[in-house]
Amino acid sequence: MAHTGDVPAPTGARAGETVSVWIDGNGELVPAPASGTEIAATAVSTAIVVWVAGAIGGGVALCGAHAVITRHRLAHWDAEWNELGKPPGWAMS
Repeated sequence: MAHTGDVPAPTGARAGETVSVWIDGNGELVPAPASGTEIAATAVSTAIVVWVAGAIGGGVALCGAHAVITRHRLAHWDAEWNELGKPPGWAMS
């Protein structure tokens, strides 16, 4: 299947020089696929972002759980002090 049209040439190309082009299944001009180095850099960057997001999410969840547990524990302390009839912080003797 033959196509005609304008093809962007790289900077410094001379008239008559061969230029590689990439086309899709419909014969339309598409950008060249990413190189192995570009793919590896994208994979490493994505892995780092996912790891950092997971670490931050885990840290936030841990801090939230700690806050809830601490609030629950302190509420129990207050309830026990109220059963004694004395305000929190007073000596037992």
